[in-house]
Parts: sequence; structure tokens; C-alpha cells
Amino acid sequence: MSTYYVAVNGRDTQAGTIEQPFGSLQHAHNLAQPGDTIYLRGGTYKLTQQIQLTRDGTSGNPITVTNYPGEKPVLDGSGMSGKGWAGAVVDLSSVSWNHIKGLSIANGPEFGLLVRDASHNNVIEQLDVHHNGRLSEWEGKGIVLYGSSANNLFLNNDSHDNRDLPADNADGFQIATTGAGNVFRGNRAWNNSDDGFDLFNVQDGTRAGSVLLDGNWAFHNGYNAAGTQIGDGNGFKLGGTRAGAGGTSGGHVVTNNAAWDNPFNGFDQNGANQPLTLNNNTAYNNGQYNYRFWDGAHTFRNDVSFGTGKVQTSGTSDHNSWTMATAPKASDFLSLDGSGASGARGANGALPTLDFLHLSSGSGLIDKGVNVGLSFNGSAPDLGTYETGATNVPAPPAPTPALTPTLGTSSITVNISGSPAGGTNAHFKVLMDGKTIGQAYSTQTAKDYTFTTSATLDAAHKVQVQYDNDTVINGQDRTLYVNKITINDKAVLPTDSTVTYDIGALDGKNVVHGQTGLWWNGTLVVNADKSFFPAAKVAALSVETADAQTDVWAHVASSQDTTPATDIADQVAHMPVSNDLSGMNLDAVHTLADHVDPHLLAA
Repeated sequence: MSTYYVAVNGRDTQAGTIEQPFGSLQHAHNLAQPGDTIYLRGGTYKLTQQIQLTRDGTSGNPITVTNYPGEKPVLDGSGMSGKGWAGAVVDLSSVSWNHIKGLSIANGPEFGLLVRDASHNNVIEQLDVHHNGRLSEWEGKGIVLYGSSANNLFLNNDSHDNRDLPADNADGFQIATTGAGNVFRGNRAWNNSDDGFDLFNVQDGTRAGSVLLDGNWAFHNGYNAAGTQIGDGNGFKLGGTRAGAGGTSGGHVVTNNAAWDNPFNGFDQNGANQPLTLNNNTAYNNGQYNYRFWDGAHTFRNDVSFGTGKVQTSGTSDHNSWTMATAPKASDFLSLDGSGASGARGANGALPTLDFLHLSSGSGLIDKGVNVGLSFNGSAPDLGTYETGATNVPAPPAPTPALTPTLGTSSITVNISGSPAGGTNAHFKVLMDGKTIGQAYSTQTAKDYTFTTSATLDAAHKVQVQYDNDTVINGQDRTLYVNKITINDKAVLPTDSTVTYDIGALDGKNVVHGQTGLWWNGTLVVNADKSFFPAAKVAALSVETADAQTDVWAHVASSQDTTPATDIADQVAHMPVSNDLSGMNLDAVHTLADHVDPHLLAA
């Protein structure tokens, strides 16, 4: 497992170490293997093309892309001009087992973060996604989940101030997937020009996958930059399909969320034709309805409505504030001031700790609920988002974050022998995680060649020996034999179970069991677990050889390269964007309206 570093002043031709960081996340992710970690150093990364994350991790060994501890990297798409999918700052298309954490994504022409097609088992955590949609006629969304993507967790993310050009269709979160098991927890959406969370099924003729929305906030959505309402302005839009398109929407579970100060509705059915379940939510001072559900067998329990918004429900509705004999009053709450809601999160990414909408000690809403399977204190659950007393529903732990890496000097010794051809001995390189740390020519007598490099301690690495001048000259067959590899005094034989042989190139495409003789310019690979790199081990050896006449030189990974950084150069295909609104049913109250470029959906 490798650790890579990316910095604003880095360069993709460097080694990707903390001393010689790469210049782009794109390059680092292109190299990533399951279990690898990529640290982005703080600063603003000016992009001209989108970042396409294409590498998969595995169960138990995800690829982690995270901010370097204590620093804030910003992926800035203000220099991008791509349209359609290419207008997303970061694009995950059919990518699985990635953990993306601690980044800011801003100024994308169409989207901020796009997770689409068949992307599964990803964790998207503590992102700040904002001011996207500057070139968009249709989109402008902050965070998007499309396709058949399943089992993804979106945890403690912010999506705000996203606006398309007409300022009427940019959502904080757009969710339209046929996949199951997707969870949105602890997220915030505010100041987006359309809706906070939009679950309109834009995939015509498909069945929407059930989504869990738990512990999220949506407030002050639906306004343009001047503060004028233009977009729909819902907090949580929970359904919708285009007229005549077929398919289903809805079927979602909505728990412990809060929606306030949205100019239209707090929680909106929006034509969902599959039953919705809403438990322990709070809606306050939304412009039209706090809850608007006009047909269908939906379920409402332990929910609170207060302030200016009206209530309309369909299906089962009991143990809610509007079904009580006495309506709630202002004194039932510790505070009705939400001014700190967009403030800084906790160190662990938790939402700000506020009194806003929490129940006062004498509130008539305490213990007035019914058990719906969520933890509670007292004789019965409280109504609304927050249970009084000790924390009753702790947020499930996020995947264990990568620890701040500890670097140390490691020693790699290879025992090599070989035979020459045409008067030239076999040449080999020693690499760690694909980066050259030393090279030499063999002799016919077996000798030890020792190299040192800087490496993350208490972490797994790949140690590689690459033969790069195999040939036959005038009947002489040049050969190279690896007799033993010693990593920090721990020896490995080339035929051990942890060793493989990559034939022809270091590309992982033609791999066999490890062997002593190297040929076809192949690479011997030691998959060294973290026991080879103990944190207490600090080597201080120099490059050496047993024969002074043998040409030996080493490139130490900690050497500096001051060459200016380069921009990402990967080309992303443009996709046509249509302004055709055919098939859209814009009724008077726009409950079923959602503007999506149909060319994107057909792609």
C-alpha cells in the first residue's frame, strides 16, 4: 500500500513523496491501487480540465483521497469550460471503494462532484462544495448521485451557493439512482438556487432506489445571488418523474432532518409515487408548506411543524405536532434563531452545536412520540429532530481516517548476479511503490547492493527489482538473477509467497509467481506488509556495493526538484448540451418540474 502526496507547487514528474509531491490529484489517482492513500496539501489547485477518478479500491482496502491533516485543499474549476459531464470539477464514473474526504470543490461550470453510472461503496465525507454552475443552462448542482450507483455514504458534507445561469435549477444535492443502500447523513444544503435535496427521478422509465436521508439540514434554498426567489425553493424534494416518462420515484426514508426558511416547502412529496417514511423531522418557517404530501400511502410519525408553513399529509399520520391536542409554541424550543447554522463544523465534521430547534426542558413535545426504531430517552421518543437529554442517536462512526504519516529512512538490499552480453552486464533498477530509488549493473559474482529511501513507516509498500536491458548478442544471453531481497534487515526470497513477477512491464497485466531469473525486462515485486517498515526502525545506511569497479548510483527519493508545477493535461470529451424543454410539465405550482439536460441522461 502506497502513500502519495500532492501539492500546489508539486510536479507530476516527481516522486509523489512528501518532499517531492505530485502536482495533480489526477496523476496521483491514476497510479493508485487498493489500500493506497493520497494526501492533498493545502492551497488552491487551479484546474482547466476536470479530475476523473477512475481507479477502484476493494472491500477493506479503499483508495483514500484526503486533505493533509490541518490543511485545506481547494479544487477550483474557474478555469474549466467543459459542458455536460465534462463540466464537473470531480467525476467518478463507475468507480467503487473510494473514500474522498476533506476537500473543497468550487466554481465548476456544471457540477461540483459527480458520482454516476455504477459507482458503489464509496464514502464522500466532509466536502465543502460551493459556487458551481457558472456556465450551466440546466444543472449547477453541487453534489450529484446518478445511475445505478449503490451503497454509497455521503457524510457531513456541505453544498451551498450553487447557481446555474437562469438561477432556477441548481440543487445542493441531486439524487437520482436506481441503486439501493445509499445514505446521506449529517449534510447541509443552503443558498442553492433551486432545492436543498432533490430526489426527482430524472432517469426516465426506471424505478428509483430507496435512499436514507438522516440528520441533514436544508435552509434558505431557491434564491438567486440578489436574494430573489427564482428556483423551486424546497428543502427536501422527495420525488418526481417527467410527464409521460414512466418509472417510479420516492420510497425513501427520512429521519432526524430539519428544513427551514425555504420559500416553498420544507418537505415536499413532489409527485413521489412510492411510499415515503418521515420520522422525527422538524420543519420551521417555510414559505408555503412545512410538509406537502397530497396523495399516496406515506407515513409520518414524531414529526414537528412550527411557524409559518402549512401541513398537508396523505397516508398514516400520528404522534406528530399537528395531531396533538395543543399546538406547539415558541417556548417549547430553546431557540428559534438559526443564524449559526452555516457556521464551522466540529473537529470530527459534526454539524454545529446550536440550541436552534432543540426542545426546552419543559417542552410539551417531550416524550410525546411513538417508538419507530430510533433510540430515545424517557418513557417515549420526543417529537422532532432532537431528543432531549444525552445524545440518543450517535452518528455512526466514519471510516477510520488515515493518520498523519510518519516518514523514516528504509534500507533495501538486493543480492544480484548475472552474465553479460556484448561486454555489458545486466542492468537493474530498485523501486519502491513504482518510484526508482537506485540502479546498478550486476557482475557474474553474487553481490549485495544496498539502497536507502524515505518511506512511510508502519505502512505496506511494494519493493520492486526491474531488469531493463535483457538481450542476446552474438549468441551471448544476458541474464540477471535475484538471489535475495532484504528490507530493513528482514529477508525475502524471490520464490516466497509474497513475491510476484510482472512480465514485460510494471503494469500488473501479466503476473506470475516470483522467480529467481528475470527476463523479458520484467519486474520482481515484493508485496511487503507494514511489518517490514516498523515505526521504531530508522535506518541510516548509504548506497554501497561490494565491488568498487561496479557502476552504482542511486536516486534518493527525498532529493529536491524545483521545476515549476504543471497543470493537469488530461483531455475530457465535450458533450452536447440541449436547451430543449420538451417533455417537461411546468404546472402552476411547479411541484413536478425539474430541468435536466436530456442529452446527459441518454449518455
